[in-house]
Amino acid sequence: MPFFWDSIQLSSKHASFFFENQLQFGLLPDNIDSGHPPFVGYYLAMCWELFGRTLSVSHTAFLPFIFCILACCLRYVQIHSKDSLLILPLSVFLLSDPYLWAQSAIMSPDIILMAGFLLILVFRKNTLPVLIGALLLAAVSSRGAMLLAACMTVECMRIIRHSGWNFPAIFKSVLPYFPGALLFLIFNIWHYSEKGWIGYHADSPWAPCFERVDVQGFLKNILILGWRMADFGRIVLLGFVLISGVYFGKKWRISQQELLIFLGIMCIFLLPSFLIYAGLNAHRYVWPIMMIFNFMAVKTLLDFSGYKQILWASIGMIAVNVSAHLWVYPDRISQGWDVTLAHVPYQKLVDNCVKHAEDAGINRESIGTAFPAINSEYHIWLGDDTRTMKSRSPDTDAYILYSNVMNDFSDEELDRLKSDFEAIYYTERNRIKVILYKRTE
Repeated sequence: MPFFWDSIQLSSKHASFFFENQLQFGLLPDNIDSGHPPFVGYYLAMCWELFGRTLSVSHTAFLPFIFCILACCLRYVQIHSKDSLLILPLSVFLLSDPYLWAQSAIMSPDIILMAGFLLILVFRKNTLPVLIGALLLAAVSSRGAMLLAACMTVECMRIIRHSGWNFPAIFKSVLPYFPGALLFLIFNIWHYSEKGWIGYHADSPWAPCFERVDVQGFLKNILILGWRMADFGRIVLLGFVLISGVYFGKKWRISQQELLIFLGIMCIFLLPSFLIYAGLNAHRYVWPIMMIFNFMAVKTLLDFSGYKQILWASIGMIAVNVSAHLWVYPDRISQGWDVTLAHVPYQKLVDNCVKHAEDAGINRESIGTAFPAINSEYHIWLGDDTRTMKSRSPDTDAYILYSNVMNDFSDEELDRLKSDFEAIYYTERNRIKVILYKRTE
């Protein structure tokens, strides 16, 4: 699998910058600097330097964090299960999470974020896993730092509930989080002193994502949030947890108390940016919240169900998770392509289309297209070809390459493609389609 979606920038391009500069550590150039700490890219560049700049090395570099997630999920079930026979079906349910499979396949930094978060969630009474988890969260992204702050807040609340406002005990409990918090603080001080901005700036390629929404946009983002959380069959998971909470009442709330606190605090830290900005509403932004719901479902089954009920419920939820990789929406509905494996045929279809165009004498640089196709083989496949297609302009382009994986085409642009262009190449696999259009005017 090649790099795909945001991992092209956040993993491949960041790593390529450090690799091309002989591992000299420093701030990223503005065109690829989205304000996050660059440690994931630097780690990947180090792996390339040692073992070669290849996709196989890149995938291997993410394996420790994938295994960490697997171990944390297995350990969570072991902690709460009294019957060893239930460990397998419930662990498989947790590990069938479509976000996990898709983010692993594309080598996303959110794999490292999730590994850090689960280390804290599952082993939060052990100093070393918490310390490592906090460092991972701080090293990945600003969202990781928000999650780190949420985990620290939960830990403070845990001590206050049990020991009151015992400041020495509170300080001791959050001490393992400090190295991570300090790492993120030092990076941002350094970044601001060098560049004069944190997160984004007016000329940033991602500046439109940080535009504040009005009241109507805020309400729209609430609906989008609900859609993101219910999408790809996760409505079954949410429905199960919420109905269980109503049905079992107080006993359920007591059973889920720690996870409910985690959920509430995480929402306070993670969701404001999702709701008040125009473009910070991707599916993966709510992955930690959805993982809490996964854990709540497991604990609900273990606390309130018998063996056969748990087995059949696990099979049912595994089936729903697997089905997520088969979902493909109509062309005019944007889809979270980086959280399921439905996108897998896409890149090879695009490559075949571009090869057909070049064989027909069409220059690659003259073809207009959209994200994520506006990236070179150099960053997608880690090859040698640095040529790219250009950003589409339906008013002037002679050729436009379109795929239903590209969320950026507006309804108006899709209508223009049908009225002003003709399809000269069409390929499709598993409902993923790529079309090369030629202007007819």
